[in-house]
Order: sequence, then structure tokens, then C-alpha cells
Amino acid sequence: MNEPNRSQLRREWIGRLLRDNPGLALTLGYIMASLVGLLFSWSLLHRFGLNIMDYTEVTDFLTAALREPLTFVVAGSAIPVVYLLRWLAGKERVYWQRHPPNNKLLQRYCNMADQAYRDPLTEVFVFVAYAFLFISLYSDWKAEQIQAGHGQRVDVEIGWEDEAERLSRILVGGTTRFLFVYDVAGQRMEAIPHESVLRVLSIPAKTKPAPPDENGPGTTKEKT
Repeated sequence: MNEPNRSQLRREWIGRLLRDNPGLALTLGYIMASLVGLLFSWSLLHRFGLNIMDYTEVTDFLTAALREPLTFVVAGSAIPVVYLLRWLAGKERVYWQRHPPNNKLLQRYCNMADQAYRDPLTEVFVFVAYAFLFISLYSDWKAEQIQAGHGQRVDVEIGWEDEAERLSRILVGGTTRFLFVYDVAGQRMEAIPHESVLRVLSIPAKTKPAPPDENGPGTTKEKT
């Protein structure tokens, strides 16, 4: 049996397995979503010198998918890339079928490209590679925004009730045991244990002051 037939059988077997076991498809989808969230957290904190793996537990892996929903959009943007590359590979395949190469090197390339085109694992590999690339670029942009002072500003009170210290920080995220905040003045990321945190107070965004009354304060317009 030749390689293209094996690839086609593998594709049919995977499709049949997922159709017959929808629970397996949901489990794999949730695991993939958790990996996307965990990858983003690792990539973001790594840029500040922290390793997310040192602060996580098993439960954090299960909830990683919910911490940054936008990462799903970023990772999902790799899907159109996969379809585009497959469409281009199909066009190239048709071209070489109409114009067979005479060079042995090109013939070997065409055979390898044809096998990759038929193999479903190629699409999985391309999707994972581009999803990792897009998430890495997004985490770079997110880190630059945080370093520039953009983000959700909070006041974190740590210590004891009678001797609490209030820190003005940018909220980055958290795990089961730690809260990650960024100190703009010190240009550093901080991991604060939850048992040290009394409360986290959000700082409302600054609003524009109301325009002054045209008639001045304490005056009213006369009725005519």
C-alpha cells in the first residue's frame, strides 16, 4: 500500500473516531484551549523574568482557558492560514501534475509535498506552529502595553488589617496561590501570595470634568 493511501486512511480513521466519540472531541478541544491559555501566560510572564510553571498547580491548568479569552481569537486566526496554505499547496500540486519536473531534486520535492498535502497531521502541525507564533506576538504586544502603564490599575492591600500597605499596581493575572501585578515605577513584575492580600480595589478610569455652568455657579436663568 502506498503512502497516499495510508494518509487517506488515517484521515478517514481520525474523522470516524471523532464522530463516534463526541466526548473525546470535546475533551481534546478543552485540552487544546487550556494549552492555549497556559502558553499565553507562560509567554507573557517569561518576558518579565517569571516562569508561570513555578506558580501553578493542576487546577490552574484546568482554568487556564478562561483567563485570557482573547487568546482563542489569536490562536484561531491560524485556521485561515492553514486553509490558505492548503489551497496554495493544491494549486502547486495541480501545476506539477500538468508539468512534471525533469530534475530529480524537484521530483523528490514533489513527492514529499504530495505526501504532506494528503497527510492530516500536516495541517495539525501548521496550525500549532502558527498559533504559537501569533500567541507569541500577542504576548509581546501585551507586555509592551503593560510596561507602558496601560492596563487595569488596582490598589492591592497587603499585610494585616491594622498594618496594611497599599500598593498601586497594574493587574496582570493570577493563579490559585499567586496574584501577578506590575509595578510601573519599579519596572518589575511581582508575584504576591494570596494569603498576603487583604483586598484588591479597582481604580476607576478618569472621567472628563463636567463643563462649567455658563451662568456661573449659584445662578439660574430667568424665565421670560
